[in-house]
Amino acid sequence: MQAEADGRAVFHNRHCAIWDYRERARARGVPITLESACTYCTKLLSAFVAASDCRADWRLYEEPQGHGCVWTITADSLNQGAGVHERDH
Repeated sequence: MQAEADGRAVFHNRHCAIWDYRERARARGVPITLESACTYCTKLLSAFVAASDCRADWRLYEEPQGHGCVWTITADSLNQGAGVHERDH
């Protein structure tokens, strides 16, 4: 996690092991019920961050070495008056 000068913290998950696990299971014939591993993960991490009186924004990406995400976490007090945006999670 990297602290930014404006009070934000940025976390880079450069390779998602949950995604790897799902793809190995799919290759063995296990039915996959969630469209994306991200459906579970983003809800869980967002709830954890919210319980810490912070706000989490995230972005998913895919690179040649695998799937990942970038999270930006800010204290809710820094977000007063900020508009809420919709996210797919």
